[in-house]
Amino acid sequence: ILIQNIKTPTSILLCSRSPYIKISEISSRLDEFTIPIETHYIDSGHSPHLEAPIALESWISRTAAHT
Repeated sequence: ILIQNIKTPTSILLCSRSPYIKISEISSRLDEFTIPIETHYIDSGHSPHLEAPIALESWISRTAAHT
């Protein structure tokens, strides 16, 4: 999997209502990484740019401010 090749600290945004993500599996998958990972959730389905644009903008701004 491509994401397993990431070697730098990472921030991941997960959409809590996405039909493609099983929230119950996220912790076990993230435990496999040895890099620091910040996980953030927003109340959105698969298209946060349409369903929760303000929350998405806020997350992007906060994440960019840390780089």
